[in-house]
Amino acid sequence: MHDFLRVAEALFQMLEKEVILQCRSQDIQLVEKLLPECLHELEEAWGEKTKVTIDRMNYLPAESAGGVELSAKGGKIRVSSTLESRLELIANQSWLGDQGSPTRNGEPRLTYPHRITGS
Repeated sequence: MHDFLRVAEALFQMLEKEVILQCRSQDIQLVEKLLPECLHELEEAWGEKTKVTIDRMNYLPAESAGGVELSAKGGKIRVSSTLESRLELIANQSWLGDQGSPTRNGEPRLTYPHRITGS
């Protein structure tokens, strides 16, 4: 169930029509099993179809805790739904000031690093 939620959550964050999915090599079969239901849920909620291509050339590290990373638009948009990214999110949120502003030493900080856009 947790694996389904990780994949579905990443797809809902991405909301792109063409997506590349990376996972650990040992998780390929699980992802292939979960993907159709995740895509169905996404289409029902969003109203658009998403084509997901599993990247079989570049896997997440085998020693990682699992999860998925999605990319779109040639890597300009990325969503990470791994245990490591969730721990980073918690660490970043621990820096929130008393007012709840996302600052550290007066500098803005990302409070939700899952969706990253690049140039």
